Amino acid sequence: MDNTVVAFTIFIVFIVNLLIISGNLAFVLGNDARIVVNNMNYTYSELIPQVITTGLLRIGGEGIETINDVDVDIAIMDVGIAPHRDLNLFHGFNAVNPGANYSVQCKHGTHVAGIAAAKNDEGGIVGTAPGARIWDIRISECDPTTGEPTQVAEYSLLNGLDYVLDHSDEIDVLNISYNEECPIQCDAQLYQDLIDDIVESGIVVVASAGNNHAVADEYVPPRLANVIPVSAISDSDGKCGGLGQPTSQGGDDTLASESNWGEGVDIAAPGIEILSTIPNDMYGTMSGTSMAAPYVSGTAALIIASNPNIEPDVVRNMILNAGSNPQTECDGDGHGYFDDFRDDLHEPLLYIKDLIPN
Repeated sequence: MDNTVVAFTIFIVFIVNLLIISGNLAFVLGNDARIVVNNMNYTYSELIPQVITTGLLRIGGEGIETINDVDVDIAIMDVGIAPHRDLNLFHGFNAVNPGANYSVQCKHGTHVAGIAAAKNDEGGIVGTAPGARIWDIRISECDPTTGEPTQVAEYSLLNGLDYVLDHSDEIDVLNISYNEECPIQCDAQLYQDLIDDIVESGIVVVASAGNNHAVADEYVPPRLANVIPVSAISDSDGKCGGLGQPTSQGGDDTLASESNWGEGVDIAAPGIEILSTIPNDMYGTMSGTSMAAPYVSGTAALIIASNPNIEPDVVRNMILNAGSNPQTECDGDGHGYFDDFRDDLHEPLLYIKDLIPN
């Protein structure tokens, strides 16, 4: 064997070993880029070219990269959203302590925002409604040890809802990732009246169904009328068919183990081990119905961008009617249903391919 062949062989072995060593940091590049989820954090430069996440692929969102700067305003009620190079943060309101400044200690709200509207640029991730304006409405403190919101005080929630109503001529979509147990005898009329007024003003309201492994109708806001509650499915490969690896909350293409279900749920979306924006211009994964809801909020924003002045109930019906259902034959990509083993209501699974503007 001559020296050239030996050198080439050594080079190939080096490259193969390098790929094996760095495999836990790598992601598949190309037109069908799917991030390898390893419960790690990533920098912007590690996600170049831009990644289309498995969650977006599972809902038929591969065409999103043709869209830039969606001219719609999405309000996100959460623990606060950190400034991020991949987010178009527009306005902020501290409903916990109006007028006071605050720092973002947990990644929950920032993560939700990225799923809804991360920019379409050369790196990072792309959101469902790329570059839409984000209104940061902070309704809760958070527990830094868990990264989850603490109990939301009633006054904070009401402050936040009042703020949305006061800005109904600017806000188009409201995403709420908050749940409160509310037995049948509870009085949720105060919340209901505000939600009714917000929807009547022209705003689409989307809410997470909750992560209690329970019937969603026992929780507010899922039990409220005029809200679009979203359950979460477990998906690991961005494709229907259940052939991907299991996730932390069940097998591929199943209802997530902690997700609420049943009465009170309108639609399902991917919500487990979702890659999105987190503070300090980083990217990481989180799980829950809080991650599923912003896919629906971003979809509502896409519809509104193409149909100004459309009524919220029309947006809701378009989203539900476009979804996959148990009769949908899996196409080998994102169009297909999931295993729903807890009830026979079979809410549609979000699918947006036909809703993406040409």
